[in-house]
Amino acid sequence: MTRKDRYQYIIDYFKKQLPNVTTELQFGSCFQLLCATLLSAQCTDKRINQVTPALFARFPDASAMAKAEPEDVLEYVKSVSYPNAKSKHLVEMARKLVENFDGLVPDNEKDLTSLPGVGRKTANVVLAVWYGKARIAVDTHVYRVSHRLGLVPAKANTPLKVEEELMRNIPKEYVSSAHHWLLLHGRYICQSARPKCDKCQFNSICPHKIKMNSKRILSFLNDIAANNNRAWFLTHKDEYMACKADFEKGIDQLIHAIAQFDPSIAHLSAKDCVYRFYRDVRFSSDKSPYKRHFGAYICAKGKKSFYGGYYIHLQPGNCLVSLGAYYLPTNILTSCRNEIMGNIDQWLECVEKPEFLNLFGRPGEGSWDGLNEASDKGFGLSRLKKAPKGFPVDYQYLNYLKLKDYTLWNKVDDGFFGNADWIERSCNIFKVGKPMMDFVNSVIGDYVD
Repeated sequence: MTRKDRYQYIIDYFKKQLPNVTTELQFGSCFQLLCATLLSAQCTDKRINQVTPALFARFPDASAMAKAEPEDVLEYVKSVSYPNAKSKHLVEMARKLVENFDGLVPDNEKDLTSLPGVGRKTANVVLAVWYGKARIAVDTHVYRVSHRLGLVPAKANTPLKVEEELMRNIPKEYVSSAHHWLLLHGRYICQSARPKCDKCQFNSICPHKIKMNSKRILSFLNDIAANNNRAWFLTHKDEYMACKADFEKGIDQLIHAIAQFDPSIAHLSAKDCVYRFYRDVRFSSDKSPYKRHFGAYICAKGKKSFYGGYYIHLQPGNCLVSLGAYYLPTNILTSCRNEIMGNIDQWLECVEKPEFLNLFGRPGEGSWDGLNEASDKGFGLSRLKKAPKGFPVDYQYLNYLKLKDYTLWNKVDDGFFGNADWIERSCNIFKVGKPMMDFVNSVIGDYVD
């Protein structure tokens, strides 16, 4: 399905189901809409609707609120998020409306965003809802749903870029409604932590809801492990191709998700990242022609670069979510060690947080040689027995200097990649390890770039 077709499908659905959609915020005037929208930042509409009746009864218009002090307004909004800052903005905004606009809310973005506490998103809500202009406000819900439904590319990694993509693709007459459609879908169905995919109307076209058929892939890998010869493989090549296509589709979606917090990999596709299945047996005593796992290494500089990246490993009984730099030459390793010693507080902030230790542990606590079954978690594929040459043997954090690589992994069960949320869960693991990888990559960059 093309992106154009995807837009048409989604718009057609919402036109029928929610033809007269509007904001859930309650207000009686343009000024009250502006206040409610300002208050709703990082807060639920339900909560705002609980506090605004009393607020608007006391301060019904800009003139009334302009005469107040922030602490007067605070009494009415103290249950919303960031009440001190918001009460101050409300009073300052009301005063500026009275002083510069005769107490009336402007009908253009430039003047609206000149008001204290009013940004582009708030201005777009007022322009669309009250003035009926074709504007779309991109909040966290709209941003998330736009990406999950494949309405915008991975490179649209800011609210403004998402807004521009949506404005380019949605017919003008539906732009204002589209904001509410996407927002409500994100609020009630396509939620951040636990999307209600079973209740979603777009399962058939949703690229986010790609359950990798890990059961089929792992079954094939079990079979190839027991029949690792060319004759058997050729007989079952169609099955291999189907599994490979399914794996690549999942990796494409994973790349899209990672690009939301690491834009450097947005240009990649699965074909750039998935390792070949055929083994190079020239220098190996094991002459089996095929691997026993599927793997993909998502790295901005490519699979063969020294830079750290994100790795997915599917193997029966040994499925892993991993990241980091798995091979570094001696000169870069030495520089990494020096950088760790010279910035030990920054390094410890990366690697000794409870969530990091819970997922990856400390150096030397886990093991994985790339062939045999890995431990449940690990930090470092290999390490020196003694202090590296030229480094103090009594250094307090010597374990970090003994590392010969900076690889992290977390072992997951065989059903992990078959879950609807495997991408989100993988990204959560990656995010915990990314500060460490960024630290190492900054050193690598001094040598490679």
